[in-house]
Amino acid sequence: MNLRQALANLRELLGPFLSITRHTVALDPNAEVWVDVAAFEAALRDPPAADLRRLHMAANLYRGDFLGGWYVREAPVFEEWVLTERERLHRMAAQGLHQLARAYTEWWAYDAPSATHLLMLLYVRSSQRFLCSVSITLTRLHVVLLNPGY
Repeated sequence: MNLRQALANLRELLGPFLSITRHTVALDPNAEVWVDVAAFEAALRDPPAADLRRLHMAANLYRGDFLGGWYVREAPVFEEWVLTERERLHRMAAQGLHQLARAYTEWWAYDAPSATHLLMLLYVRSSQRFLCSVSITLTRLHVVLLNPGY
């Protein structure tokens, strides 16, 4: 199949949702579709440090590397873009996780069992990159619980 045939198939299958030009194929920003990356970015937009619900939503949406295990043969420009996006989204997730950990640390004094439960869920759902960060936060919270006034 050549590029012309592939684009014709895309137009036939997804026409109303795509914006196809001579040089690009993209989701139409006006199309009514839910995109996990867009929802993740929106949850972390406009520093939501005080909004535990949005931070938790972002943590739930981040499920690991962007397009992990997926590649396109002989497309180095695409691969470079994927790597750049992967790192950008990872940095956003790490910042959101740190904000969430800070919020849980503040919440700890009020509801230690719930905070511990939520942090453990984050630990289980986190990619390898986040495990150390969540482990350190859990350890700190347990030190605070065991040593009030620490």
